[in-house]
Amino acid sequence: MKVILQKTVLGLGKAGDVCNVPDGYAMNLLFPKKMAIVATDTMIQTLQQQQQQQKQQHIEQEQALRVLHKQVSGKQITIHKTADHHGKLYQGISAHDIVFEMRKQHGIIIPEKLLEQYKPIKTTGETIVTLQSPGQKTNIIVLITS
Repeated sequence: MKVILQKTVLGLGKAGDVCNVPDGYAMNLLFPKKMAIVATDTMIQTLQQQQQQQKQQHIEQEQALRVLHKQVSGKQITIHKTADHHGKLYQGISAHDIVFEMRKQHGIIIPEKLLEQYKPIKTTGETIVTLQSPGQKTNIIVLITS
């Protein structure tokens, strides 16, 4: 029997794969646990269309990230916070603060999740923050003044 897997099944395949399985295995295990559905011609065509759409969306997201990296490359933002006489900030600069200032100063919207291994900045001066997406890295210069 031909089935389309709805979930990843060990030894068979991952979600979205079309597999041939024995009738009893499909009827007694896969269908009751909603791990698979019967693979009809229309279902297979629908699945192929969905996979093509997902590939297209993935390509568009990669292009958007490349454009974002080009826009951000070489940019510098300045953040003013209060600090003590040793240059230690009373409140650290979070990833949210950097995203907000980039939008405010340059009009560029950056997803917070792209800031690589971000730890709050706690001292004044110049700090380099890395923006990372799969296959690309870009540095942003953050200047903290008191």
